[in-house]
Amino acid sequence: MELLYWCAIIFGILCLAYYIILLFYAGTGVNFAWIWCLGGLSSLCAGLLIRYVISSKLHHPTWLLSLIYLLIIIAIISFLTLEGILLLYSHHKAVADLDYLLVLGA
Repeated sequence: MELLYWCAIIFGILCLAYYIILLFYAGTGVNFAWIWCLGGLSSLCAGLLIRYVISSKLHHPTWLLSLIYLLIIIAIISFLTLEGILLLYSHHKAVADLDYLLVLGA
């Protein structure tokens, strides 16, 4: 449970830091920047809720904790897989005479 608390807090801080950096770099004109703020605040709230459960010694079913860990592991594996695919194909040269070019993250 303690590991889950720290993961939620660190993820929340990283999301909020990225949101602040994005605001300074690109300004408020970025359409989808709010998702980082929402994700950071949600993670911090989840971390505080986990801390409350730990400190109050509330009884929670073990299957629920296992499900939470499983969802976190699936999310991490999915993220790393997608980022790996993006990095793998980012070094390929474009074919000559393309009609269009799709830029991710633009």
